[in-house]
Amino acid sequence: MRRATEERTLKKGRRVLCQGVKAKYAFMQAHCGEFRVCVMCRVLRVNRAGYYAWLRSPDSARAKEDQRPLGLITPLAGQRQCLWASQDYEGSARSGERCSRHRVHRLMRTEGLRAQVGYGRKPRFHGGTQCKAAANLLDRQFDVTEPDTAWASDFTFIRTHAGWMYLAVVIDLFSRQVVGWAMRDRADTELVVQAVLSAVWRRKPNAGCLVHSGPRVGLHQR
Repeated sequence: MRRATEERTLKKGRRVLCQGVKAKYAFMQAHCGEFRVCVMCRVLRVNRAGYYAWLRSPDSARAKEDQRPLGLITPLAGQRQCLWASQDYEGSARSGERCSRHRVHRLMRTEGLRAQVGYGRKPRFHGGTQCKAAANLLDRQFDVTEPDTAWASDFTFIRTHAGWMYLAVVIDLFSRQVVGWAMRDRADTELVVQAVLSAVWRRKPNAGCLVHSGPRVGLHQR
């Protein structure tokens, strides 16, 4: 009766049944106070002698051997901000460490490290619905005599490790300093609106402040 109860209880943890041998051994070690080892070995379909050998030495000879190249891969990945590619195993070979490319792939996959190759296609701007632009009140009068009376806004795209991002900036034409900015993964009106709002929050201009933007920005003169 006890044996049947233990087997039914163990089979409820179906996720362990689909995992590797080491994961099963770790499960057995964590629950050795609840279930008998012989029952866990039978349900999880592992060898009892192998389990006791794992207890004596949890890390296999191969796992211990992997620690040396892994100690070289992880710092490189951190320094290059996940741009470390598997081709850099040649650099390790030049420093006296020989390691195959397949082994580097396996170690990086185990540690959750991914090599990034390039940044994808450069963003392009496609035509869409033509917006009705406001009158050009600034009229290229960029020489401003007082601060926070005329601002200019524009945006650009920046290559990051997470992909292409769009940066919108608002500049005070008097001081030529950035007074507001915003960054998003899309180039839309909301991007520039957030940049202008950040400038308003920082500078608190008068009601007559002019905000000028180009035709592609999505925010026309206000």
